[in-house]
Amino acid sequence: MKEGVIKVALKANKFSAMAKMFAPLLATILLASSQTSDEVSVRSLVERFFALYAAEDIQAIMALWSSHSPDRKAFGEELTDLLGRFDFSFSAPRFLRIQIEGDKANLKVSVDALVKRIGSPKPYLRTLTRTFVLVKEGDEWKIWRYYPAAQELVNALASANDETELEKLLNAEKELVNQDLVMTLFSMATQHLERNEPKQGLRLAQIAKTIATRIEDPACYALAWYREGDAFWRMGELEQAIEVKEKCLEWLQRELERRQDSLPPEKFAWLQAVLFQLLHWAGMFYEAIVGDQDKSLQKFQTMLHYAQRYGDVYTEANALNCIGGRRLSMGEMTQGIQTMERAIELFERLVQQHPKNKPLSTDYLVALNHLASAYNGLLIPQRALNLYEKSLSISRNLGDKVGEMGALWGIGYSFVLQGNSEKAQTYLEQSLKLAKEVGHYGWIYTNLGTLVELHRKRGNLDAAMAFAEEALKVARQVQSYSWELGALENLSFLSVQKGDFQRAKAYIDEGLKLAERLNLQSQRLYQALGDMNRKQKRWQEAIDAYQKAIEVLEERTVMISEPTGKLISPEREQIKAYNDLAICLLMLGQTEEALKVAERAKARTLAEIMQTGKIDLRKRMTEEERQQEEELRKQIARLNIALRSLQNQPNPDQQQVKHLQERIAEARRGHESFR
Repeated sequence: MKEGVIKVALKANKFSAMAKMFAPLLATILLASSQTSDEVSVRSLVERFFALYAAEDIQAIMALWSSHSPDRKAFGEELTDLLGRFDFSFSAPRFLRIQIEGDKANLKVSVDALVKRIGSPKPYLRTLTRTFVLVKEGDEWKIWRYYPAAQELVNALASANDETELEKLLNAEKELVNQDLVMTLFSMATQHLERNEPKQGLRLAQIAKTIATRIEDPACYALAWYREGDAFWRMGELEQAIEVKEKCLEWLQRELERRQDSLPPEKFAWLQAVLFQLLHWAGMFYEAIVGDQDKSLQKFQTMLHYAQRYGDVYTEANALNCIGGRRLSMGEMTQGIQTMERAIELFERLVQQHPKNKPLSTDYLVALNHLASAYNGLLIPQRALNLYEKSLSISRNLGDKVGEMGALWGIGYSFVLQGNSEKAQTYLEQSLKLAKEVGHYGWIYTNLGTLVELHRKRGNLDAAMAFAEEALKVARQVQSYSWELGALENLSFLSVQKGDFQRAKAYIDEGLKLAERLNLQSQRLYQALGDMNRKQKRWQEAIDAYQKAIEVLEERTVMISEPTGKLISPEREQIKAYNDLAICLLMLGQTEEALKVAERAKARTLAEIMQTGKIDLRKRMTEEERQQEEELRKQIARLNIALRSLQNQPNPDQQQVKHLQERIAEARRGHESFR
């Protein structure tokens, strides 16, 4: 009996010793099994992510994210916007790196994405390299972060001291030297420019160009090259910026023609998409920055040409909308309206095909509002009212607050033109309330300005003053000098009307100083100064002010635009300065001079009628004279922009500022003598 017990005990001890011997090996096997299981899980999560992305299942994609991730909300907003504008399909993910440590995982993944824009006939190819940072919550892996894998490399490239160090970094990360790296560099260059850091932006754009050349991607090369031009503009080098942008666009158009038959369809579509984008940016640049409407129109017309050639309906609609806007701002009212009506037809067709596409519907709303503004500009408020009411209905269905406040304002302004003050005030105040709730300063300022004019015409000067003062506070809050100038102009006029000449003089002086700092000439401030002196029977001072107002007026064709860039109406009180000047001259017994001024007023009225009726006032000029006048006008505009760019820098070179001011004065004298 004892011998049996002893044998059992010996066997137990033997197994115990063996267990101790193999315990480390067993633990390793179990750990490996666990890691293999985790690797399968994280791979599966990434595969599901891209499958759901292609299926546009936003809710299911967001369920893959950790609810605690600080990036989750921003990703969801970006995803919603992207899926509204594009359709995606993806290749099987290529896993370049998988690192799992406990309840954290880091994956580097590459996929080929076919991206199809709404209204475009063919998709284009993009290669995406992304980093997934995952966390394990219970038994499930969740997404914590998702970002371009090239981000760390871009940061290192930006800090490289020379080309040797740059090359070393690129050789160490060869798998990341692809299209996605160029696009990440492009994005970071843009961010630097938006922060007014043009030298850093220029450096990143140049690195992007180098890499785009290495990977033979002409579309990425063009994007980086164009961004170089933006950097030069931000540095105050406007002429160089224009030269770079023009060379870039000319080269890209040649590449499109040259590679049409050699590139695969999905790569050629990417080249097309970039050309459309750059032409649109160029059109906006010439309009908003350079002030060259002809050049802006040319870019949008080129955009239209390629859109129609390649059957891109969405780009065609956008191009027509932009062309219509430019023609309206150039006084070609009938042609502008007709072009915008064609854009609306295309947008309506696209919206019918994609009824749930919110970004497309938003673009349609913008086009509707622009066209409605144009009809108000032609004093056809009923047509404008119909369009704004359609816009309001669509905005509310989409939950688009900005579109809604724009439509409410448009309806209110249409009632202003119809003389229905009560209805106008109701809609304007609704728009203002909504704009304040959302914090949209553009529409806050616009509504305040319109309410100023509404109450002024009704004789309610105290209410008008209150709105004008609020507009001034808003302008200063957002540091918009052009808005501030407009508010000071309104306050000057209202103070004169109230007979508060001391306050009027203070507002006028403040406005003139601001205008001088901005290198602008304010016709309205000189008009207010003339009105103030005339009311005080200071005839000669009034004459001097009115003459200055007329001088500014005759240098330009006046069109009023509200802060969000939509045309409101032609100025209908342009001849007031002429009439007021004639009255002052008569008071001093200068009858002959007064008659001459009255004749100039008639000529001005006729000129405006002819321009609105699409009659070319320069028809009797020779081609050489037209070119000379146009070049002088463009030179003044470009010098003004260069001056403002320089003045916006933290420590502008005052000698350079003075030199530009002298060149502007010289150019103006040349233009005046030519005229």
